[in-house]
Amino acid sequence: LLPNMSADVMMAFRHVRETGDIVRHSVAGETPAAPGVTRFWDVTYYPVIVDGSIRGIGAICEEVTERRRAQEAILRANERIRSILESIGDGFMSLDREFRFTYVNHTAAHLLRKDPYELQGSVLWEVFPETRATIFEERYVRAMRNGQNEHFEGYFDRFKQWYDVRVYSSGEGLSVFFADITERKQAEEALRQTKEAAEAANRAKGAFLASMSHDIRTPLTSIMGFAELLAERVGPEERQHAESIRRGGERLMETLNSVLALARLEGRRIDLKPTLVNAAVELTSLRQMFLRQAEEKGLQIGLNLP
Repeated sequence: LLPNMSADVMMAFRHVRETGDIVRHSVAGETPAAPGVTRFWDVTYYPVIVDGSIRGIGAICEEVTERRRAQEAILRANERIRSILESIGDGFMSLDREFRFTYVNHTAAHLLRKDPYELQGSVLWEVFPETRATIFEERYVRAMRNGQNEHFEGYFDRFKQWYDVRVYSSGEGLSVFFADITERKQAEEALRQTKEAAEAANRAKGAFLASMSHDIRTPLTSIMGFAELLAERVGPEERQHAESIRRGGERLMETLNSVLALARLEGRRIDLKPTLVNAAVELTSLRQMFLRQAEEKGLQIGLNLP
């Protein structure tokens, strides 16, 4: 016997002799052949009955050292996995083939507003009946039936929250990771509304500019026509003033066209095309347009062209 087994063995023998029961227990210890190495045995004590009386006690001893070490290794691995699942930022839950909760980390319990021990063993559809006939039921059932992984975004009406959900299927059930993305969805919706408002404002601006252009273009055309007619019927000095009116009208017409072109450009309804411009002609026209106002204020507009 191992030194630390004597008391256990005597107690087991006494119990079997007095009650006739079978006694099983586990023993751990070191053997003289392998000092410093802990080994494990499962021992079963049973009565030896002859002619209706207990005549002796038998024992079956099985060494289970390797089995115990394998079990302990599995327990340590499970504890490491549990520690990882509790430390991640996402909610995690596992469901068996009947959609019963088998594990819920604290993040998931917080997002679902439930105690994790309360969820253990409960059926998903019974705890959260609002998920019936929603994308959650559709994707969970499909993943379970087809053994495929799923990734989707879903809105849970009870909590008024959006979730990003990843579902991984296995033979034992489903592993589900999910995160609250409500703030992101709200930001996306605000951005969409802002974009729609800006597009509506651009359309309104384009309509206004088109109307304004029509209201200004009609009288401006008449002014330019009268200025041209006047230039043909007056003397040289008055003709110069009439020409200034006509050129100013042309410049204003070009400005209107440029404003409309800019509006179309902002609305992405125009293609830009490069065009050659005579800078001398343009600058001379500008000088002539503002020459009279400059003279009235005692100013001069100089223009030096090559």
